[in-house]
Amino acid sequence: MLISIVVLGIIKIRQENVSMMDYITRRIRGELENSLFLSPLVLRYNGDEKDALTLLEEMHVNRIESRRILKAQRRLIHVSDPLPTETSGFPVLMKRIMLKGDFPARYYRFDIQKSSGSKIK
Repeated sequence: MLISIVVLGIIKIRQENVSMMDYITRRIRGELENSLFLSPLVLRYNGDEKDALTLLEEMHVNRIESRRILKAQRRLIHVSDPLPTETSGFPVLMKRIMLKGDFPARYYRFDIQKSSGSKIK
């Protein structure tokens, strides 16, 4: 009886480890997929749901399989208005980019503005 209790405990711990490994694997894949949406083009699509292929269009992806995979990666994009920053005379424009999906993500984009009003990215 004691051996069966120990075996059941080991089986439960193993199942929990397998579940955690599956979650971590899916989370890492989600973060990798979110990184496809970090193109500067993302700022154009506030409130839109776009696929990764649209945001990476400047790379001219030609392989059909790659295009299919990128097309399947969709996220709802929210770009904030410029966020206030406390700087000591250094003009910085900061925007928050939020991606909605299985594993939502939040990124920040900083643009340094020259004194003439143009931006340096």
